[in-house]
This record gives sequence, structure tokens and C-alpha cells, in this order.
Amino acid sequence: MFEIYGNQSHFWQWDIDQKIILDGIPQDAEVHFSNAKTDGAFVVVPYALDEHTVADVPNVLLQQYTEILCYVKVSGKTVDAARYGVWHRHKPDDYIYTETEIKSFENLEQWVKDEISSIPQSATYLDNAEFSALTN
Repeated sequence: MFEIYGNQSHFWQWDIDQKIILDGIPQDAEVHFSNAKTDGAFVVVPYALDEHTVADVPNVLLQQYTEILCYVKVSGKTVDAARYGVWHRHKPDDYIYTETEIKSFENLEQWVKDEISSIPQSATYLDNAEFSALTN
């Protein structure tokens, strides 16, 4: 059973940086968030916080007065799901939108580029014959 971090029964519209507690999910799980107004899902990677496994609710979903759907996927299969209400309130004058980090191809592509650029230029590379000779 999932629950909202901080002992809440629902979310409030315009809140930011909210979390769902997902204790007991597998380490390789992905958490997908959506609502009736989104065309797709926002994919978030869960992490440990205060002895719990949590996932950040995308702030963009908290801008809308629409129920949030949360799905846990493991190896491409949905293994659990929950719904959370978003209660209406007027937009605060001091509201500042902050993007929630979402797993995406662009994030992965940037990570690969960063990893490649961190390889020293002086690194020695073996061709197939040299590698085979070392490993056999």
C-alpha cells in the first residue's frame, strides 16, 4: 500500500516537491505518474529517504485539480497502482514552478555523453585479438 509522505490523505493543488512512500517495491522498479489531462506518463526513479523508498510526484501534475494516478512498473509490467486526489486551492501569489527530474531519453543520452567525456584521452584500448589473448 502506498501513502503520501508526511501523513497526508491527499495532495493540495499548487504544492511542490511532494512524495509517495513505496516501501517494499523492487529495486529495479520505475514509478509512472499521470492524470486524465496528460497524454503519457512521467517516469520517476524511486530512492531511499528516512528509511523509506519514495518517489517524487512531478510538480506539473500538482498544478491541476485532477486525480493523480501512480503505477509501479517492474521489467515492463505494472505490478501495483494507486490514485490520489488533488484538492483545489487558488494559486498562491508566491508560487514558483520547479521542474521535477523525470527519467527520459534525454537524461540517459546526457549521462552517456558525460560518462564518455570522463574517459581519459590517454586510455589504452585493446583490439579484439589483444583482448582475446589476455582473457584466454
